[in-house]
Amino acid sequence: MATPRPSYSMRPDPPLAPKTWTRRDPKTKVVYLISTRREYLSLSFISDAFSSPDMSWASAMPDVHLEAMLDNSLTLGLYTTEPPPASGAEEDSSTSTSIYSHLTQIGMARMITDYMTLAYLTDVYVLPSHRGSGHAAWLAKCVAECVTTMEKEAQGAWRRTLLLTGNPKWAQPFYGKWLGAVSQEENTKHGVELMSTLPKSDDKHAADADPGST
Repeated sequence: MATPRPSYSMRPDPPLAPKTWTRRDPKTKVVYLISTRREYLSLSFISDAFSSPDMSWASAMPDVHLEAMLDNSLTLGLYTTEPPPASGAEEDSSTSTSIYSHLTQIGMARMITDYMTLAYLTDVYVLPSHRGSGHAAWLAKCVAECVTTMEKEAQGAWRRTLLLTGNPKWAQPFYGKWLGAVSQEENTKHGVELMSTLPKSDDKHAADADPGST
């Protein structure tokens, strides 16, 4: 008799030690949380996001495929929390999440990485109803912290972090500020040329790190 496949929430966290950040909206008092913990991720949210026209490079897939994707990724989930934690939580602070319950996912950023030499940033997304509050910038800041940690743990083996964008006018200053990313034109000047392949008869993956308005 085959061993039942465990639920996604039972799967181990990625090799990088789990990271969690919180901040409180000073106007609404809503507490937001970003975490790399896999058990917090909502497959239904990610599936809906992949079906959204805002993620034109993605498409919905069966849960078993989503699970395989997430098992091989470092994914930062963005959530609202209920009820609010006790007063005194500092903005953008790393903290234990034991006091949080009823997380509702409203955004994400996913990295495909070996945790030692390379990371590819993709699927950066914030729900339209939660844009305009700096969530995308906060996600990028947390991504940068994860990359910095991986670079330090790699002890000189780290090579680069990559991303693709279909909106360079917006993405170049945004990712330049938060990740130190430069355009391929700048890379080419230094003898680095980016090459890639796409699925046959499929050009929808031209840009996959544009979360929309921040």
